[in-house]
Amino acid sequence: MEHSRDQKRRKILADHEERPQMSARELGRRHDCHHSTVRKYISDCSQGVVGKQAGRPPALSASQVKAIVKKAVVQKSASSVRLASSLNAQGVAVSSKTVNRKLRENGIACGYPRRVPLLTKQHREKRMLWATRFLNSRRSFAGWMFTDSKYFLLNSLSSKRGRQVYYPAGERPSVPAVSHSPGVHFYLGVTKFGATQPVLATGGGGKKPSYERPQGKSLHSGVCGEEYREEILPKLVVGGNKLFARQGKWVGRWVFQQDNAPIHKSQASIDKVIELMGGEKKRVELSRPAMSPDLSWIENVWGWAENELDKKRDDIKTLPELEKEVRLILGRVPLDLMEKLVAGMKTRLIKVGERDGGHVGK
Repeated sequence: MEHSRDQKRRKILADHEERPQMSARELGRRHDCHHSTVRKYISDCSQGVVGKQAGRPPALSASQVKAIVKKAVVQKSASSVRLASSLNAQGVAVSSKTVNRKLRENGIACGYPRRVPLLTKQHREKRMLWATRFLNSRRSFAGWMFTDSKYFLLNSLSSKRGRQVYYPAGERPSVPAVSHSPGVHFYLGVTKFGATQPVLATGGGGKKPSYERPQGKSLHSGVCGEEYREEILPKLVVGGNKLFARQGKWVGRWVFQQDNAPIHKSQASIDKVIELMGGEKKRVELSRPAMSPDLSWIENVWGWAENELDKKRDDIKTLPELEKEVRLILGRVPLDLMEKLVAGMKTRLIKVGERDGGHVGK
């Protein structure tokens, strides 16, 4: 912007030197510039002023900017208001907005910390082993289907700060302050070639419990092993077969991946999924380390779905409406998103090695 402005100024001054009889208005029309700006350029040139004139001095010196940048990085509780207050106490009149702007100009961003699972030394070692195993393997993640479940809550803003909204002064809106929001619980399988149909599961209030506990005195409030084996697994495997049936290379060879939840890794569930996968144990993957959502691309799909659901939050009032909207969203996961996530798995594994088993997020 500054470069193009300087070029225009030089052209106007050169034109004025060649045609001193031409008025400021005529020069302005020739160069698409207001006549007052042309007069200012000519006046500055006659007074020996070259380029942009210096305005008021900066509110902070270079050393002061360097000091607040260091404080912002070292002191995790630092804020623009606190940093401005400390400068004001030193006799430097500066606002928090100026401090915030200077921090951004120096590459310091501001936002909520990323929440990740706490990794122990054992977790890191297992993540390293898993990453090394598949980096050295010829197996392609293109033939994998990652499966997982997620609760979509009716009042998702009740348990967190939520997004900021505009409202008329004195009419601040509110959201329900409930500890546990009702919601719907869905299972999904995601591959490079698309996603299965979402499978509604017990939990959250969206589907009524129907499986008895072993004692027979009450019903399971969430998904139990029997429901997982009899209702969820068959639908996920059938969905995976349909997706990979379009890809001749992976028919009868694709891999079913599930996490290490107790109902998933029970021997009965393992036997069931192996049976559904044609009796081939090698086509069932259970080795993904615990505390490692960053090593499953389905977590990114859940995040995308939550963002899409947030766009419709104001129109959803009941659980049936929520279930219907979630089904629609999970039925249109972008294919290019899934292709990108699968292609990036090798990069994730490399980052695990570079970070000694640490998380791979930014």
